[in-house]
Amino acid sequence: MSLLRENRPSTRRVTVLLLLVIALAFVLRGRQLSSESAWCDEALTLSVLGAPSLPQYLKDAFRTDPMARMVPVYPVTQYAWSRVFGPSDETLRWLSILLGVSCLPLLFWLTRRLFDTATALLAVFLLALSQVHIYQSQEVRFYALLLALSLLSMTGLQRGLDTHRKRWWCLHGVANGLMMWTHAFAPLFFCAQGVYLLLNGWRAGRRIIVWVAFHLFIALAFTLWLYWLGFAVGRESHAYHLMPITWRNLANTFIVFAGGRPTRENPAPYMPGGISLDIVLALLFALALVTLVLSPLRHREAALEKRRGGLLCFLWAFLPFILLYLISRVWANVFFYRYVIYCLPPASTLFAAGLLGLPGKPFRRGAITLVLLALLYQAVFIPRPFRADYRSVGRMIAGDTTAKTRVLALKEFNGIAVRYNTPVPGDQIETYHGFRELCTATIGHLQEPVHLWVVFYWWDDIDVFEKRIRESVPSVRVKRHTFAGMPPPTVFELWIPKQGE
Repeated sequence: MSLLRENRPSTRRVTVLLLLVIALAFVLRGRQLSSESAWCDEALTLSVLGAPSLPQYLKDAFRTDPMARMVPVYPVTQYAWSRVFGPSDETLRWLSILLGVSCLPLLFWLTRRLFDTATALLAVFLLALSQVHIYQSQEVRFYALLLALSLLSMTGLQRGLDTHRKRWWCLHGVANGLMMWTHAFAPLFFCAQGVYLLLNGWRAGRRIIVWVAFHLFIALAFTLWLYWLGFAVGRESHAYHLMPITWRNLANTFIVFAGGRPTRENPAPYMPGGISLDIVLALLFALALVTLVLSPLRHREAALEKRRGGLLCFLWAFLPFILLYLISRVWANVFFYRYVIYCLPPASTLFAAGLLGLPGKPFRRGAITLVLLALLYQAVFIPRPFRADYRSVGRMIAGDTTAKTRVLALKEFNGIAVRYNTPVPGDQIETYHGFRELCTATIGHLQEPVHLWVVFYWWDDIDVFEKRIRESVPSVRVKRHTFAGMPPPTVFELWIPKQGE
């Protein structure tokens, strides 16, 4: 770690380190990529990528994924990429990987401006090893694009304030405009920027008036866009009504953004010996944040630019989360960490700055080493694939399919993924929204000479289902198959044996 603490590390060594981190990032994001299956949200647009033209694709995508109508930037990008490189799942994941890895040099450049080279290098290491960044850099969704645009936007804002050059303000405005039509919760990001500008009004001058006017304009344009579409966010997404928000959501999100978890699912049960270091990373992240908060009290001579950098990163990392939490309290539960995934880069910067600000060289070096080793441990031992292995489910079902085969899936998000990954005629796949409804349908099908497959994923009473089916149909034969993923999908194979079997 001595290299990280040099005041003026050579340009060559910095460049070599940055390139090594970028190479490592590509390896971690590309590892076993072909084993990742499309889940519900990904399958919605992947299923229609074969459209012969962009207008037809958008029409089909907006029909299968109503939320995509609201934010068309990524669907257009996705379709253009598929026309050049092909429409396969893996090909589209490489688009996200490129966007995700592009965040590393952008974060380095911005953090070096806000803090110093040592903080920038360590922040890039942390982001490259972050499990949630690895996961979102593989998603066939708009989150990697949102991350890259947020860094471009912040770079434009910071350079615009420093240089007063119009080109940086133009970069900032274009990035924010694209973000608005990439994700509906981008305005929470703009709020962090607006507060920062207000607190630094003497630097922004009259440009703050232009900034406010521009963002009011794009907010009005987006509102008119939704009105023209006849779109209501709460009506279009059933996910917002699945569960109430609790303190566990907040704690889990903090653990995720510390870098040790790819999703809200606890990875410990899937790791060797049930040992995960995600809580250790979260505690060290908290220690780093406390160090940063107390730093001005210990080092009153700290450079003003670093204090501004810390303020910007704190606003960027936490204000959108606070606003999202308040929205979830007063409207509907929209507290999904990925909706504010653009808070991840400043979290890495704050983590790095806090670690480098720890008192005492041995303690500081030990903490940095422990964080990097913990992240490497998570990267190596959290199993792949991350996502439910619907592809293997589909191959198993398709390998024994006849006209009498029926596939039943519980819950719509599960059924969409099953349909996309299972090469079985659509009229042989049925989706049920309620557990009792599924049990009734299963028992009914078993009165016929069918070969039945029942697919479960997440929040499901699997043991209760098996017990109920065995009690209701004593002659039934049952095989339970569990596949890879966190959490894994479970498939029941059910049939009534013929006489003599």
